[in-house]
Amino acid sequence: MITIIFSMFTDLGKFIVLWGLCLLIFSTSGYILFNELDAYKNLYSVFVVHFELSLGNWLLTIYDDLTLTDTAGVVFHMTSVLLNMILMLNLVIAILSETYARLAPQKTGLYYDGLIASMPRYQYDKMFGVLMILPVPANIISSPMILIFMCIKSANPKLVIRVNRYLTNFVFIPYAILYTVTFMAMNLAIVPLAYLVTLYSKIKDIASGCCSRRKQINVLEDLSPSSTCGDMLLFLFFGLLFLTLSQLVDIYFFVRHLFQRETTKLSNDKVKTVDYRSFVILEDIVDEEFKIK
Repeated sequence: MITIIFSMFTDLGKFIVLWGLCLLIFSTSGYILFNELDAYKNLYSVFVVHFELSLGNWLLTIYDDLTLTDTAGVVFHMTSVLLNMILMLNLVIAILSETYARLAPQKTGLYYDGLIASMPRYQYDKMFGVLMILPVPANIISSPMILIFMCIKSANPKLVIRVNRYLTNFVFIPYAILYTVTFMAMNLAIVPLAYLVTLYSKIKDIASGCCSRRKQINVLEDLSPSSTCGDMLLFLFFGLLFLTLSQLVDIYFFVRHLFQRETTKLSNDKVKTVDYRSFVILEDIVDEEFKIK
């Protein structure tokens, strides 16, 4: 949408140039023909008269004292109104409508085009990255470091990369603290909800008869792990404590990933897996074969 608006402004600029030339032509002609009138004494006042009439503010009484008869002035004035107000107004509407109709179906492509074009400026630089990540006005601190980096770069480029990495980690510490505190607060806020949902799930499993680890389903045995009464009681008394302590592990990996550069990219590809029941079926088939032999 921003690209479409900027394109409209470009077309609007071309229209303003054309409109200005049209006003200038009528203003010059009116200054030459009707110089005896007070409204046409100088070129600036004539231009203002025709600019106002192009916006709909005009009077025909200014031609009452014209030597050429007021009819000539009225005809000239109405011709200017016709061109500068009616035709030009419709022209600018047509130009903007055509630009929007041409670019609106391409707005998604234009958005991604602008996004891709802006990517290089956000890439992290291994040598001078710390000079760019500081926000305003803290980036004033990095100004003296530019000369230091330039001197070190000419002597030892590898040292510049190492110093930049250490300084980047140091500068990132306030952000890391803010992110970690936010992460902890959100996790602790949903711990009670997770406790209640898990407890409800365990009670539901027990109530539906899924607590048996050797329940007969047709001919096969269901050996899949499930909730037992002991599990439910253990989680009832200690589940909230376990969930709270597990946040320490989550925080450790969260902070570790904050400062980790080489991370695996997320993928939407589904990993092919075999469920537990397939192994049970395979085991029963093998047992049947051995019994037959």
